[in-house]
Amino acid sequence: MINTKWKLTAAAVAAACMLTPAQAVELYNDGKTKFNVNGDLSVFYLKSDGVSEVGDGFSRFMFDMSREFDNGWTGFGKIEQGIALSNTDNKLIVNRNGLTSTGPSGDHTWLRQGYVGIANDTYGSFSMGKMFSVGYKVTGGTDIFEIFGSQAAGIYNFGTDGGFSGTGRAEQAIQYNLDWNKFSFGLQFTASGDNQIDVNDNEETGPSATVNYSDSYSWSVLYSPLEKVKVGVAYNKANVEFNEDLQHLVEVAEVEDEMTSASITYGSYHNRGLYMSWVFSDMKNHEINDEGKLMTEAFGSELYASYRFEGPWALVGGYNSLKDNSVATNGSNESNYHLKYAIVGVNYFFDDDFYLYSEAKINDSESSTGSDYDENAIGFGIKYNF
Repeated sequence: MINTKWKLTAAAVAAACMLTPAQAVELYNDGKTKFNVNGDLSVFYLKSDGVSEVGDGFSRFMFDMSREFDNGWTGFGKIEQGIALSNTDNKLIVNRNGLTSTGPSGDHTWLRQGYVGIANDTYGSFSMGKMFSVGYKVTGGTDIFEIFGSQAAGIYNFGTDGGFSGTGRAEQAIQYNLDWNKFSFGLQFTASGDNQIDVNDNEETGPSATVNYSDSYSWSVLYSPLEKVKVGVAYNKANVEFNEDLQHLVEVAEVEDEMTSASITYGSYHNRGLYMSWVFSDMKNHEINDEGKLMTEAFGSELYASYRFEGPWALVGGYNSLKDNSVATNGSNESNYHLKYAIVGVNYFFDDDFYLYSEAKINDSESSTGSDYDENAIGFGIKYNF
């Protein structure tokens, strides 16, 4: 089995980010109740040293439902299912374990989101279920590369969809969101209840470590000082218990998983002209390094930039950097791990909802021992939004 781990981008579909250009297909509307369907299909070819694979992008379909009530209230619900269009039969490791940001290993369909709630223009919205975290309004602006990226901001920690930690597609979440003037506020509680994650899971040897998450909470604030500019900050905290194999530099069994993120975004994704987003995340006990050891302190940043011309072409570029800053009690830094690589790409649009894409990963990462880590790669694919 190839040891190289490719991180697929999980789709940026949160309603607050408005990143999906496709319009929903209305299946039913009686003036009070609406039922829509939309989604996307994506398949790519990936090539690097010793690897040549056709893989699935973040294909999925979504059902959106809403019902208008009196006094300005609206009930809403959403079901989003991931779809595996291409099966690599585990020849290429995509993310780290069975509960990944693309779905459980071996499953052809899986639940990405599922929630129900109620909203009012004045009082905000209240929702419960599995959904993108309130922090994703701040961190999701760079989570839109087609093949690479989304490895440094801490959204999908431990190779999962960020469900148990509450930073990605939060599991068992309770959310309150409110838009007021140029601000967007979010509060979240996740009733995780001792959910276990197997880290670096292997079918033959089993997991090398286990992580147990209990309840977490988070908040976010997004501010739009100008029409095309958004700045935001988010905070997430969870209680974590891990076994001895995951301990790194400090000997503890229970820790607090904390992540503080900030971002600045300009423009609208896939619109003509410039779109750019830069995300920074300061993490404590939130992510693992290349050896599967917990990083007690880490700092990550992600940059995404694209420029869509008046014609069919768009240029794409970005950068991912995740540095292990864990320090032992003697004050020395015992890990040199630094994930860092650039991404360059190009898109060709037949229209807004059907396009070809290509991305290259230019790697400059360092392993925990200081040697080169990972390798360069290139890929191209097709995406259809519906």
